[in-house]
Amino acid sequence: MVTDSNLKMYDTDVVDNSGGANGGAFRNQGGLGYIENCYFARNYNKSSGGAVYFNTTSETKVVGCTFEDNKSDSSGGAVYLG
Repeated sequence: MVTDSNLKMYDTDVVDNSGGANGGAFRNQGGLGYIENCYFARNYNKSSGGAVYFNTTSETKVVGCTFEDNKSDSSGGAVYLG
């Protein structure tokens, strides 16, 4: 999932995803983000951000989340802020 608008995610399991360019599960390119009590596992991206990718213009808060076994071939095995 790619978004440049506001994103709110609560109590969600995000498992076994892969992405082509930045962010195995999702990429936030500039909107506000709020992620609470989510579980990210076994997500993969060959670029940056195995689970999630946040652009430097994104204002995002991550609260009470678990990241387990996420991988990236470049930067940010679970989360990339760039």
